[in-house]
Order: sequence, then structure tokens, then C-alpha cells
Amino acid sequence: MKKLLSIIIAVTLFFTLWTFQTVLADDEKVEIGFCVGDETLIINGESVTVEKPYVVGDGVTLVPLRVITEAFGAEVEWIAETKTINLSYPDVTIILQIDNPVAEVNGKAEQLLSAPQLTPTGFTMVPLRFISETFGADVSYDDATRRITVVKTSVGSSSTVEGAVTNKNIGDSYYNWSMENPKDMVMEYRSFDGTFTAFSDENDNHFGISIITLYDEFDFEKSFVSTKSAIASDEYTLVKADKSPAGSEIKSMHFQAKNKYEFVDIRYYITDKYHIELYGSFNTENTEVKDEIIRIMSTFTTNFKVNDVYDLSTVKNGYRKFESDKLKLSFNVPQNFVMTSSDDLENKFEFNTMDQGDEISGMNVVVYSKSEVGSAEELANSDYNHNKQYYNEEITRFNGEVKARQYGSINAYEYEMTIKYEILGDKYMRDVFFELGDYVYNISVSQKIPSENYDSRISSIISSVNAEEIDASEVGILMRNVPDATGTFAADFGDFTVDMPNNFLDSGASNGVAYLNPISGVIITMQQAATTETTFEKMKTQMKEAQKIQAQRSDTTVVSSTADINLGNYKFLRLGLKIKNDTDVNYIQQFVMVKGGIAYVFNVGYPEGTYSDYSRNEVKEILSSVKFK
Repeated sequence: MKKLLSIIIAVTLFFTLWTFQTVLADDEKVEIGFCVGDETLIINGESVTVEKPYVVGDGVTLVPLRVITEAFGAEVEWIAETKTINLSYPDVTIILQIDNPVAEVNGKAEQLLSAPQLTPTGFTMVPLRFISETFGADVSYDDATRRITVVKTSVGSSSTVEGAVTNKNIGDSYYNWSMENPKDMVMEYRSFDGTFTAFSDENDNHFGISIITLYDEFDFEKSFVSTKSAIASDEYTLVKADKSPAGSEIKSMHFQAKNKYEFVDIRYYITDKYHIELYGSFNTENTEVKDEIIRIMSTFTTNFKVNDVYDLSTVKNGYRKFESDKLKLSFNVPQNFVMTSSDDLENKFEFNTMDQGDEISGMNVVVYSKSEVGSAEELANSDYNHNKQYYNEEITRFNGEVKARQYGSINAYEYEMTIKYEILGDKYMRDVFFELGDYVYNISVSQKIPSENYDSRISSIISSVNAEEIDASEVGILMRNVPDATGTFAADFGDFTVDMPNNFLDSGASNGVAYLNPISGVIITMQQAATTETTFEKMKTQMKEAQKIQAQRSDTTVVSSTADINLGNYKFLRLGLKIKNDTDVNYIQQFVMVKGGIAYVFNVGYPEGTYSDYSRNEVKEILSSVKFK
């Protein structure tokens, strides 16, 4: 039966394609008209019967692939093993895959409004507007007749294509900007979150658009002066330095500079939320091309509401969908999150909020080999115990232990915790673990609270995860790098050594020796007095005087007064302080040991979140191992 069905489909495709190819062979213009649901298309005035076009999702029209592509004269290759379609057209190469909402156009990823589909009868259906406009055709819709018309003004190998986007303008509705479409340039890169978009042409001309969160302390006049100085001193001759008049609704700056080989055009726009930068770099050989691109840059506006604009934003219902083809993984990311991990990482994806005053909210998604971390339940328990060990018990609360939970079809294990930072605010975090095939997935979402419906919002993010089993022979081993100590090494502090856990790193110091624990952020530095006449009692007096001075500061609290403490074979003085600034809280412990008239001073710094019993006891154990040479 299956063999018979495949023969019928093949014969149907043959006669359908033969019919419209004979109609279009000698025409120089293609016009296709139809109504959704009609099985008859009018192509250059001739009727052609095809698989019925239909609508999916938010009004996306799917049409038979070969009707559109072969009407335009494109070459089509079908790869059955991967359900992939390769389309070749002058200046345009497109790669599509059944059920994959991301296409590849000239080597660059393009998000589709709907993935290609395969009908039960074997026809490949594709988004009409994407295919047509990528080939340089115009698509229009008549509300009165509900008729769709596709017009391509030239067909054949001699035709050219302006680009995948033919609208007069382009822009981003989320960041609220638009500008004239640079049709003679290629959009060579656009970040997942839309904060950076880069254009280039074949003559080595480039310009980019960067979106940066505007913080309260931004000083427009100071920024203008510093930017002007930086450009002028960076091997360029400044030829323009303008700024918007006082009282302008949108503050802006415009700089131009040049040297023997390059001309640069730099523009800043300051909105209530963002600092937007346009940076153009042009070779000096073709002034006409340079001037035209600069003219296009000058059309930039902090307003998306213009006519005939193509929206580059991928935000939908408050989220962007992130996809990793290699890991066969996708998930929703809140629209106000930006990607902070490197594009080069293959198994770790990090995102943080752009919102002012929120240094907490974010999410991480990581994939590990099960052979390296054990099962999802084992990794969840290991991670839970690790965090319970390192986090500051005074400000951290765990909501029970690891528990099983269902998210759609995902059988997961999770734990929850809340950290009450004194300056940053309260942080809620949910860590979720599940496994599929040979790999374990960890999704960690953090939210600054109080925040309306944060619990259901986080559940929605995790429920959006879609994962297919990964081929381990293609992806290989993905290890988890948690640098826990596996032993100690002799850390050299000059006159003596200590047994330092081997996960501490020599971080370097301008004055003394410093070692950093990369997990907890605890840093230990040592300095020694230049004198040989110091006594323990003199140091105690000095530390008590220093304590009085510190206690008078508005940003400092004494958490443990100067006192003697025995560590190993030596007696130390210890003083503990809590220091607040505008952004966070840190703890400082000072340990002083005196031997041979020399004072050895250890300053230990702890981030607020990891000022835990475990971290403090680890420091005591290190100092207890002092061995003089």
C-alpha cells in the first residue's frame, strides 16, 4: 500500500509540474493569483490545479513549493533523509527543512512565521510571502475579494534580486526604530536579541546598529566630550562633531572622521530606555557609494511607525524563541532578556535582563552528557547540595529539597531557592533538570521579586522547551566544568606556604599575593609589613583603632570585633566588616599573624551571596596550614 501511494504521488507531481511549466516557458513576467482554499491557481492567465493553499498560525499562507519556485525558474533539490529542500536562484540560495521554522538564506539564518509542512499526500507546503519576497516578488492581498496576488517582473538566469526584504524601510518594533532599507547591502549578522545588527557590501563597506540599556547616571554632555576625544585620538582626523540642540526630545550626537584608508560615520541616539549607536566604516575608494550609505544611515529614526516597514523583531507574545539546530533544542526567552553567552558556545546559553535596576533576572540553559554527570535526578541533587553548601545561610532559603515535576511531556527534577540581597533585592531561582537519550538538560531561571505572576511565568518558560533526542555520534561528549577542589597545593606566600585547595586560582595582585575561588568568588590576599619590630600587641592596638574608624563610616558595619583566634600552630588577630556601596554588599575579614617582628596581613573578601559557614571555614583551614620555610 505504501509503495502504491508513493507511485501515485510521484505521478501526480509529474503531471502537475509539467502542466504549468508548459504554460510559463516563454513568459518574461510571472503573475500568480488565487484565494486560500482554492485548488486552482491562475498563473499568467492560465488555470493550474494544485494542492490547496491553506492558512496556519497567525494568518500565514502555505502554498505548494514547486508551484512558486518553478514558476520563477528556481532549481529545487529534495533530500529525503533529512527532509531538506535546497533552492537555487540567481543571487539567492535557500535551505528549508520540514517542520523547522528557521531557514537559511545565503548562509544566514532567517526566522519563518511558520515551518514548512508535508501534506499527507506528499506535497511540500511553504510560507508564500517568505519564498516570494526572497525571490524578489511582490505579494499583495485584496481584502474585498480575499485574493492573493504574487508578481515577479522578471524570470530567468539573467534576473537579479535586491534581497530577501523588498520593503522600503526596515526596523524593530520592540526597540522602536526604523530606517530606509539598505537594499544594496547584506544583513550579515543580527544577534538573537536584536541588540546588534550588521550590514555590509562587497566593497568592504559596513555599518552596524547597537542597542544598549541607558542607565540613570548617563551624562550626555560628558559622553559627547569623551567620545569626541576618543575618536580624534584614535588615528583619525575628526571632520564632524555635532549634537542635538538643547531641549530636543531625542538627544543625539553625530561624528565623522577619516584617515588615509577609512572614513567613519558615528551616530548616537539617546531615548528614555536605550543608548542606540550607528557605526559606519567605509573604504575611501568610492565616494558615491559611501555617501549613499551615509544618506541611508541618516534616515534612522527612533520610531517604528512608518509606512512600508519590514519588522526585524522576532518578539511574539512577549517572548523570542531561541533554537539550537545542533542540539535539536528550542525554548522561549522573555523579550527583555539579552543573550550574554558567546555565540561560539555549543551547549551553554545564558540570558540576562536589560531592565534598569534589575541585576538579578536571567536564565541559563546547559546540556551535558549523561555519562559525565549521571542522571537528571543525580545532577539535580548534586547541584542542590553544592548550592546549599556555598550560599550564605543568613539570606538564602531553599523551598524544600529536590522534587519531581511534570512540564508538558518533560519529566523533570527541580529545586527552588530565594536569596534576599540587601542592595540588589530578592532573587527567586528555579533549577530544573531532565534527560533525553544520552544527555541531561539543566534550565535555571532567576527572577527579581516581588514580581507579578513570576511563578507562572517561569513555568511557562520551562514548559516551552522542545527537545529532540541528540545523536551522540555527532555532538560527542559535553562535560560539566564545576571547579570543585580535588586536593591542595603549596601556595607560596614568600616566607611561608599554605595548603591551598587546588581550585583556587592565582589571580595576581599589584601589591602582595592573591588567590581566588572561582565558585564562591572568595579572594585571599596577603601583604607583609616592611618593619621587623612589630609585635602582636602593637598590631592588636592598631586593628582596634582601625575598627573604631571603620565603625564611623556610613557604608561599613563591624560584624566581628578585633579578637584573638588560634589557627593551626599560630595565633591570629581577626576583624570582620560588612561594606555596602550603591550596587552590592561585600564582607571583609582581616587576619593578622606576627612572627619575627613581621606582620603578615591576610585580607579575605566574600561576596554577599557566598558569605557562608562553608566559605569561612575553608579560609580558616587554609590559614591553619601555614608552614614557614
